[in-house]
Order: sequence, then structure tokens, then C-alpha cells
Amino acid sequence: MEAKYFKRRKPFDFNPHLFDVGVLLSRNKSHADMQFLTKVVETPDDRHKNLYSYHLNHYLSHIDDASEYLFFTNLLHLVKNQIEIEKLKDKKKLSAGGKKWSEKNQAKYEVFLNTLKEHDKWGVMNTESERNKKLLGQVESLKKRLADTTVKHQYKINIKNGRKEHLIALFDEIMGVENPSTDNESDNFLSWTASKTWAKIIANHFLENEKEIPLETAVNYFDGTTKLNDSDRAFTIKLKQRGK
Repeated sequence: MEAKYFKRRKPFDFNPHLFDVGVLLSRNKSHADMQFLTKVVETPDDRHKNLYSYHLNHYLSHIDDASEYLFFTNLLHLVKNQIEIEKLKDKKKLSAGGKKWSEKNQAKYEVFLNTLKEHDKWGVMNTESERNKKLLGQVESLKKRLADTTVKHQYKINIKNGRKEHLIALFDEIMGVENPSTDNESDNFLSWTASKTWAKIIANHFLENEKEIPLETAVNYFDGTTKLNDSDRAFTIKLKQRGK
């Protein structure tokens, strides 16, 4: 993991910050990640959050293209990889002190993973079960939003005396209403380019003799695929007066 992710101790700094990584006389940046892992082991568990935030804030404030996601994922990879290294060590070949030290390191890294889990805004560390649960929650949320924004059949406005063509022609007339302001007199009052939006208004809010009006049918009228007849144009809308 590159040194840019960490706040390093300055050479000959005899009073560094508790969370700075590095040693007194070295300018070598290549071991910054390993030195950070040493800090994880040395830092009390209840201060792991502070350790994470300290280096994150330094990284974000000093690197132009920095992002917390990159910091988080690289740090997660570093810690998980080191845990695997500790697990793969042949404990039988270690001295009693070496075995104890390895077990302590692994335990501290595991605790630090819990800190990373708390900062996981992206679900990177989620188990498959957790991801599925999150997806199901999102689906339910989308269903609710759809239900809240969709007009149910019984609440739609019914065209009981006339045909859908009369309604579409009326909307076409509304689209052509002149601008009531004295400014930009050549402009229309409403936008007429959003043909599918107009079609959705009709399909989502109106019925023809208690029957649904398919969106595709409405779209065909508004995009010119299906033409309206003169007999369909039963209404005329005119500008009463123009003013500010």
C-alpha cells in the first residue's frame, strides 16, 4: 500500500503525533503500510477509529485525486492480507514468544476489521446474506415508491363521454397555447418536445370508458406515428389576454 495513504513521521521528529507512522531516522517510504499495521497493534482498540480518521483526513487533504473509497479498500486489502499471513505461519516452528506475538497481531487486526466495517459505506465487507438483504430492502423501497407515484385504476379520471382521441387532441391544444407574457411572444406557454411525458400523463391518469389507455398508444399519437383526425379536435383553447 503506497505511502501517500499515511501520515508519516518527519525525520528527526522527537515528538511525533501518536498516530504518525515511521521511525526517527528513516526517510524510506516503502514500509509505511507495515508501519501502519504496527500502529494498529500498538493502538488501544477503542482508538482504532481515531487512527483510521487521522490517516484518512491527511490523505484526503494532501492528495488531489483522493477518495475515501480508495483509502478504505486499500486498507481493507492490507489488513485482510496480513491476517492471512499470520494464519499461514507454522505455529510449530515459532518460539513461544513468536507464537504469542503472532496471535496478538492477528487478534488486533481482526478488531481493526470491525472498525473498517463501521466505515464501510459501500457494502464492500458485506456477506452474501447481507448483500441479499440490502438488495431486498432496495426492491421493497422501489416497490413502495412505485406504488406511491402510480395512480390506481379506481382513482384515474374516466373519459365517460368521448374518446381518448378527444383527450389527446385537447392535450395537443394545450401544448400549443401561446405564451401569456409580453416577453418572448413567439414562444409557447409549455414545452411540446417532451412527447413521452405527455403520453405518460394520459396513460397514468386517464381511462377510456373504464379501460386503461396503453402508454404505447398514447406515445404513438404524440410522436406522430398515429395521426389525429379533424373530428378528434373538439376543443379550442385561446389566449384571453397577454400581459406581464
